[in-house]
Amino acid sequence: MTMLRRPSSFVRALTLRVEAAVAVLGLALLATMVWQGNSSTKEAEKHEVRHILDRATERLRALIRSAETAAESVERAVRHTGVTRDNLRAVLETSLAAFEQHPHLSYIGIILPETGEYGTLERTATGEILLWLWPGTRTDDPVVRISVLTGKGFVLREERPADGYDPRSRPFFHAALASPSGGWMSAYRWIVRDGSSEPLWGFSYVKAVRDETGRIVCVLDTDYDIPALNRFLEPLAKGYNCGLQIVELGETPRLIGGPAVKREPLPLPPPPQSVPLPGISGGAFVDRITLEGEPHWVAADRLGLSGGVSWQVMALRRDTFIAPILRRQLYHVIGMGGVTLAGIMLISARMARRLGKPLTALGQCVAGIESQRDPATPLVVTEPGPPVREFRETELLSNALAHMATGIQHRESELTARNRQLLEVERQLRRERDYAEAVITSLPGVFYHCDGNLRLRRWNRNFERVTGYSAEELSSMHALRFFTAKDRERVSQSIPEACEKGGFQAEADFLLKDGQHLPYLFLGRRFEENGHTGYVGMGLDLTERKRMEDTLREKTALFEAVVERAPDGILVVDRHGRKVIQNQRLSEQWGIPPRIAGNPDNAPQVEHFLECVRNPEDTTAATALFGNKQDNVTRCEIELLNGSTLACFSTPVLDREGCYYGRLWAFRDITLERDRERRLAAAFAQEKELAEKASAADNAKSEFLAVMSHEIRTPLNAILGFAELLQLSPGLPPAEEEHVRIIAESGKALLRLLDDILSYSRLGAGRAAMAATVFQPRALLEDIRLPLAPQADAAAIQLHVECAPDVPDKLEGDTDRLRQVIINLASNALKFTAEGSVRIGLAPLAGNPGTYVFSVTDTGCGIAQDKFGHIFQPFTQIDSSFSRSHGGTGLGLAISRRIAEFLGGSLTVESQPGKGSEFRVAVPLREAVVPEPPVDAQSPSPMPFDAGFACSHPFRILIVEDDKINMMLVRKMIRRLGYDPLSCGNGREAVELFHRESPDFLLMDLQMPEMDGIEATREIRRLEKASQTAQPAIIVALTANT
Repeated sequence: MTMLRRPSSFVRALTLRVEAAVAVLGLALLATMVWQGNSSTKEAEKHEVRHILDRATERLRALIRSAETAAESVERAVRHTGVTRDNLRAVLETSLAAFEQHPHLSYIGIILPETGEYGTLERTATGEILLWLWPGTRTDDPVVRISVLTGKGFVLREERPADGYDPRSRPFFHAALASPSGGWMSAYRWIVRDGSSEPLWGFSYVKAVRDETGRIVCVLDTDYDIPALNRFLEPLAKGYNCGLQIVELGETPRLIGGPAVKREPLPLPPPPQSVPLPGISGGAFVDRITLEGEPHWVAADRLGLSGGVSWQVMALRRDTFIAPILRRQLYHVIGMGGVTLAGIMLISARMARRLGKPLTALGQCVAGIESQRDPATPLVVTEPGPPVREFRETELLSNALAHMATGIQHRESELTARNRQLLEVERQLRRERDYAEAVITSLPGVFYHCDGNLRLRRWNRNFERVTGYSAEELSSMHALRFFTAKDRERVSQSIPEACEKGGFQAEADFLLKDGQHLPYLFLGRRFEENGHTGYVGMGLDLTERKRMEDTLREKTALFEAVVERAPDGILVVDRHGRKVIQNQRLSEQWGIPPRIAGNPDNAPQVEHFLECVRNPEDTTAATALFGNKQDNVTRCEIELLNGSTLACFSTPVLDREGCYYGRLWAFRDITLERDRERRLAAAFAQEKELAEKASAADNAKSEFLAVMSHEIRTPLNAILGFAELLQLSPGLPPAEEEHVRIIAESGKALLRLLDDILSYSRLGAGRAAMAATVFQPRALLEDIRLPLAPQADAAAIQLHVECAPDVPDKLEGDTDRLRQVIINLASNALKFTAEGSVRIGLAPLAGNPGTYVFSVTDTGCGIAQDKFGHIFQPFTQIDSSFSRSHGGTGLGLAISRRIAEFLGGSLTVESQPGKGSEFRVAVPLREAVVPEPPVDAQSPSPMPFDAGFACSHPFRILIVEDDKINMMLVRKMIRRLGYDPLSCGNGREAVELFHRESPDFLLMDLQMPEMDGIEATREIRRLEKASQTAQPAIIVALTANT
């Protein structure tokens, strides 16, 4: 049999549960408060450390800016008065006010770049201000003067030896030269002058002050040492109850600010002893980091300085579980909660004893109510127990409880329905309020609501943003306060209009907080609410519209002026065919009568245009021209009855979207241009005919010179070759040696004459090509001197070459033609100098970078100034006496001038009769950027014939030459080397001999009968390819051409 446990007493259970609920609620509340206190503490400390960082960064920016401002003040003083060694101290004294305005600044200095003189204002650790004057490189007064600021100004305190100190060797001077607009340097070690053995580091803002030409007038520096920076940070850290550190960023970050930094930067310790450097490129870094085993809140931000230097500013504060103020409040709540819990427990016990019996009776009544499900049935208590009979109040309470239960049920239903309705109304009102607020906020202009006294009651955010006033300042401000004095009366007069018509509109200047005023259009209406009259409206900014109206007005005036003064006739009509613009030039071109020109309709004017056309074929073009199609662009030329020709252009006027607005016509009188074109066409035809004739003559001359060059060189090569063989022959008598030398010199002179004629012809015909090479100018001068030295020695004339030291080691230009010009000039100088010297020089042209001057100066007979115009003419000399005394053709100077001009330069002369002449060749040359092998300083000496050469280099040699004399000359030269060459007289015989004998080396003439050298070479190469020869023969051309 299962025993049912008797339920516990209601009062006792109620008491226990109330006590338990209160205890649980108290613990939950305590835990919630602890959690909330911790969260609030973290959030507050996070925001606090961020706020501290922002304030510290702002103060540091102000500190940095103060140094820059001081430098700017000094710069203004320098630019106003100038700075020299004489007024350096005066400029520093003028800058004293700027220095005193920035109490954390350590130094202000001025350096004179020419002498290195240096003046500084120094603030010592004791607060004294010293003025230092360093002599720089001055030797007349090599002492440092130190003055101290007193009530009477700067007074000399002491003098010291300068010890050779030159500020121009210090890093801050070089940093100023490298920074065009001034900038900060990274921390660097200073020179300690106070006798301390400890190093001292600091920072400098440097700037080079330049004048209008770019010359450096002086170099300015404003400085903070590290102790000054820490003295600046220390009160900030104490005031904010946190740690402040500054790290200079770079390849090796250094700690330059903080409690541990004394006089020099410290290296950053590795984590976790230091804060890691976050990659912050935009915005601050705030996080909770463990440092030395304890949690800290750290905020860091990058501070950029001009000149590329960056600092990382960090604020640190130890993390606490709960802030002290919250901790005290928590203790108070815990104490009050304990007292409250104890009181509740005592009251519960007392209530249990006093209300136990009545509650038992009420429990029975409630049980009876529960048993009667129908609320309409009256409450009847049957078999009342002893408690009900004993307590009348309990019986009345039981009856009232039954009736009250019924009433509460009905009342609860009604309240639920009403509550639902109220919630729906509240949601609707909230939506309407949010919608109205969103509409007001999104309005494009300023929204306002004023009462009947014109006091502001409501406005949107644009009103605050535009005016610059805060919400507190705008509250109850008078509306007329936002208008200038000239507009207040007019705006106030618009108020009665609003009362009569219900609305008003006015343009006025909107007065802002900073004194500016903007053009605005104000719209308003009378507004009534709960019997109170007010005004509501908005204002629109007209600044852009006013600017556009001014721009449009200016452009319209400019356009009308341009159209009216244009040389062309211009006509613009709208889409309906009515005139918009027509200038006077159009009436003049077409002879338009005033009655037609003044008619706004364009149709009569078009009829007049068609009547003025001369040619019938132009009528069709004119009809198409004056058509009003929207998409065609027309161009044509029309000849009028008055004989003039007009170039006509017509185009539709469209906007960017292609919308058609009308049409534009432009008419230009081209009568003179067409006449000019006809005359030019005739002139061009005549010029073309003359040019063709000149070209044919020039080609004939060139062909003649080429043929003559070849025909002359062929016997000339034989003469020079046999002369050389005779010179190399041993045992030749002295008289015959002289004869051979004369023959060789005469042949060389003839060869030079031939080269001069060909060079002159090529330059004149424009067929010469520039061959730029890299050369050493000093070696080139020596190369020119060597072949001229024998001629100078024979005449007992001193020959010198000089190259300026600022000429580069390597230049790029046409070396061969430069050598030809200088040798021509030097040869002439030696020829016309009886005694004295000839100097060949090279130097840059002053004031013209990239241009160099070769000069040839002699002490000869000189040239009269009236002869300067003749010496550069071809085949011309000064007079016949020179020709008899010295010979020559007169081509050298003419060719030299043409070569100089061909190279982009010039050839000039300065001379005085009896004193000598100087010829100057100025040519552009580029400094070589690619290293090239040097030009040999000496001309190679001719190699002597080696009779045993054939033994060490065995070859089968074939000579192919149709000229018998040249054949004989080449055979003799080859036999002197020990060879027995084969020979033949044309290309066909050469191919047969090659096929039969297979020689290793061929000397091939180019121009030969039957088969020339080029065709013979091709045949030989084909034979080698067919026989698959392993080593092809060497073929060298023999030719007299150049």
